[in-house]
Amino acid sequence: HHFAVLYPQQRSGNQPLSCFTWYETADTSRDMGEAASIVAMVDHSIATHALDGSRVYVTGMSAGGAFTAVMLAAYPDRFAAGSVMSGIPYGCATDVNSATSCEQGTDKTAAQWGDLVRAADPAFTGAWPRIQIWQGTSDTTVAPANAHELVDQWANVEGADGTAESTQTVSTATYTTYAGGAVELYLVNGMGHDIATGT
Repeated sequence: HHFAVLYPQQRSGNQPLSCFTWYETADTSRDMGEAASIVAMVDHSIATHALDGSRVYVTGMSAGGAFTAVMLAAYPDRFAAGSVMSGIPYGCATDVNSATSCEQGTDKTAAQWGDLVRAADPAFTGAWPRIQIWQGTSDTTVAPANAHELVDQWANVEGADGTAESTQTVSTATYTTYAGGAVELYLVNGMGHDIATGT
């Protein structure tokens, strides 16, 4: 089918729950820790399979969703787009204690959220990756407020004010676009901490 899929996997030796460490600066900064490890895997896949490096996408759910935001922020030059499922804005937490409060939602201004992304790779001057955000309205693990904070963060990065530009119903989800379509939000009615599937 002319595409490759890479599945990075966490080890319990790195994190007791085998989740990506989306909250530790040593793992979420460019050229450090888990973020650098994933990019090394991407580079190996591109070289091994002669893939197009300009068409690399990243996705994940829960801690993987939060780490998707990490990869887009720390390596905006390496990913064309990403899909965050039940994730958390980049830079919300810096340790395991603040991670717990972030899961229930942390309120910052759009500029504050955007500044966290811009600080992840200050030298970056290109076009930011597009982002798609998926969130269940009944998620009790990662509060739905995080989806709106992600919208604020990435719309600000795109230079937009976070105003919804179009809204429509798609199956059980409300689909909204922002920042000229660079930021998309799917709020899935009644879904908990889960991956949305087509019906």
